[in-house]
Amino acid sequence: MLEILFIRHGQTEWNSKRHVMGRRPIPLNETGRSQAEGVAKYLENVQIDVLRASPVERALETARIIASRHKGLDVEQDESFIEIDYGDWVNCTFDELPIKFADEWSKYRTDTAGAAFSGGESMKAAAARITAGVDRLLKMAEVERAVVVAHADVLKIALVHVLGIEMKYMGRFGIDNCAVVLVRLAKDAGPRLIIANTSMGFGRDIRISEAVSSAKS
Repeated sequence: MLEILFIRHGQTEWNSKRHVMGRRPIPLNETGRSQAEGVAKYLENVQIDVLRASPVERALETARIIASRHKGLDVEQDESFIEIDYGDWVNCTFDELPIKFADEWSKYRTDTAGAAFSGGESMKAAAARITAGVDRLLKMAEVERAVVVAHADVLKIALVHVLGIEMKYMGRFGIDNCAVVLVRLAKDAGPRLIIANTSMGFGRDIRISEAVSSAKS
């Protein structure tokens, strides 16, 4: 049986300001480092056979914090899981995208698999490299648990591929900063989604309204 844990990198300042980062070498902020330490602590007693990460700084930093609690565990940089090249979208806020790139934004939202980014890559090209990276993991017979640290859309593509779901549905999954998604693959049962977007208590898995929070304080 194989378990794959897909983990998104911790928060950066660009995340907090809702800017598209693409492959820019943006480091984790204080919150992001705290998130990474949290997930590392959660996994410190879990056997990890393989730890692969996007070579983009924020993902590598997160992966190295996880690896620091596992003696002899190396972080393997894997270009398959590098962030999608969003081209001209980089440095725009998500509020600006529907205005500056109306057609591309609409395509991305309604036909993700067919989307492409001016000055960047297409989702089809990104999916080809990401799924190839996942397939290499699936063929590692002696590996029982693998961890992949990467980016939201990259992990969503990887997730739907493992589960056998059409790529057009990837947007129905949420993966927050440093959240964990666990897929278990058993020969007799196939792939099963065991954990989805959990922050293990150090994040905000369940959104609680301020009114409810105040009433209980």
